[in-house]
Amino acid sequence: MEEETELALLEQRLVQTNKLASRMTNILSQLDSRLSKLDKTIAPFGIQPLSKEAQSIYSYFFPEPCNLNGLSFVLDLQNALSILGGTDVKTKIIKSEFAVGKHEESIISRSPDDSNLREYTNAMDRLLKEIERLSKNDLRSAETRMKDYCRLVDLGARNLVALMIKHVKAGAPTTSDLNKLARDGPTSPPNSLSTLSHVVPIMQYLIRLPRSTSHPAGSSIQVTMSQARETYLSVRHDYIVKKCISPAISDFNELLEDRSPGRDEEGRRDRCDKLLIMLQGMLALMQSERMLLDHLFPKSSAKSFLSIFATPANMVEELLNSQIAYIKKSLASQTFYALELYQTLLHVQPDWEAITTELDFDPSVVRLVSETLNSLRNPCLRSFPEALVDIRVSPSSGKGETSSIADVTYRTVHYLSTLPAYEEIVINLLNSLGDRNWLMGAVTASQRQNDGDSILQHFAADMLSALLEQLESRGRSMRRLTKTTDQKSISLLHAQ
Repeated sequence: MEEETELALLEQRLVQTNKLASRMTNILSQLDSRLSKLDKTIAPFGIQPLSKEAQSIYSYFFPEPCNLNGLSFVLDLQNALSILGGTDVKTKIIKSEFAVGKHEESIISRSPDDSNLREYTNAMDRLLKEIERLSKNDLRSAETRMKDYCRLVDLGARNLVALMIKHVKAGAPTTSDLNKLARDGPTSPPNSLSTLSHVVPIMQYLIRLPRSTSHPAGSSIQVTMSQARETYLSVRHDYIVKKCISPAISDFNELLEDRSPGRDEEGRRDRCDKLLIMLQGMLALMQSERMLLDHLFPKSSAKSFLSIFATPANMVEELLNSQIAYIKKSLASQTFYALELYQTLLHVQPDWEAITTELDFDPSVVRLVSETLNSLRNPCLRSFPEALVDIRVSPSSGKGETSSIADVTYRTVHYLSTLPAYEEIVINLLNSLGDRNWLMGAVTASQRQNDGDSILQHFAADMLSALLEQLESRGRSMRRLTKTTDQKSISLLHAQ
């Protein structure tokens, strides 16, 4: 009876032991599969670099050729490791392969400068390499680390952009000589930006960064690069507005306010020369900035480039419109300023349209000069009949009823003597107006005209005819005045 009881207990214990053995077997099987996955995960970056460093250690202690897969190498490597301090060296080598992160974070968290630029970019390269490796791993911990590294890469890219913008601001000239630009033409990128040698290495590295959406850090890098381009365009826009166009407009306005007596002719020529330099200098600036933008941001769109010159173009347009309004306000006294300005704009129009079209500017900018010419053309055409009207309606008697030459004579002689300086433009405008249409129906003394006379000579003849008629009217008025005075004197003598 007792033997049966003991046998039953042994059977129960055997069943329990079998269950425990089965559970232990399952646990060990799961552990084995996890170790297998871990081994596959670390194999690409752990074993191969370890083999390379082991080869380097071996070659230092054992110059003779070795076989990495051979037993002799393993034994010799163990000897070398024991010489260097045992297995701690192997541990350090393995740890160095997993040390990406902390050291790079300490580097990237600091602002870069020219002295540590290589160290900074090397740290970012290590992070990008680690991100690429982790992206092939399905472990959740790997995904978390990858996101952290992507944030570090984005921070590093933004810090490099900040350093680039700092150099761009420092490299802009404090003043811009539009006169030199108008004379010499566009400048090369190194002359446009003195710190270009510092900017180019940064931009070359940033352009190489991955920006594809398939890369874990690509989207954030793409956003950072877009912001970098916009910030650069804003910096160059401010430089052109504040250092180039605004000072030129201020100088022009100072000339406009100079109303010194006897400087009318010099004043209008000075103003038009300033305007010509401004427009030609602006064209050279456009070409220079386009070359610089292509040098730093290859394949930039035309829209990005146009944002630099949107405000400067508006400033020039407002200046031209203000001059047309100024001329229209007093056309009689500003006739030759209108002709001078018209001649200046005609001179610059071909270059303006050719260059702005080549640079893909908006049609409104391309037509800026031509539309200004069209607006200025009407006052210029109107000035010719108005010059004749001014002669006809001038007072027929002078101050004090004297026989001195009237002011209208001086004005007419000055007008006719100045007109040949703009002969080509005047002939073109008079042809548009039509021969003798400037009379506007008025009848003048007939002048003998030769078939070979130009339209300018016809206009000058009509001006002189109008002046002679005015002088004859003045002479008749003075004769009547003299006759009346004589009669009064005789009456006074008889009364005495």
